[in-house]
Amino acid sequence: SRYYVIKQDRDTHEDVRKALSKLIDEPNVGIVVILEDYVKYVEDLVTRVRQGKGTTPVIIEVPSKFGTIYQDVRQRYKAYAKKFIGFDVEI
Repeated sequence: SRYYVIKQDRDTHEDVRKALSKLIDEPNVGIVVILEDYVKYVEDLVTRVRQGKGTTPVIIEVPSKFGTIYQDVRQRYKAYAKKFIGFDVEI
C-alpha cells in the first residue's frame, strides 16, 4: 500500500496533482481514496481515469473531517456505484 500526506503549509494544488499522477501511473494501484476537498485540484485527471474503459485505478472521493461538499451524500454515492458497477446499490 502507498499513501501520500498533503501538508496544508505547502503548495496543496501541486502536491495533490503530483501524488495523484504518480498513483495513476503505477500499474499495481487499483484504488485511490482522495478527499473531496482535493478533487478540485485534479478534476481533469479524475475525469480522464473515470472515462477510461476498463482502467484502474478506481478513484473514490471521501469527505474530510469537516463534512461533505455534497448536499445528498446518499444519492451521490448511489449514482456513483450505479455508474461504476452498472446497477443500483441500496445505501
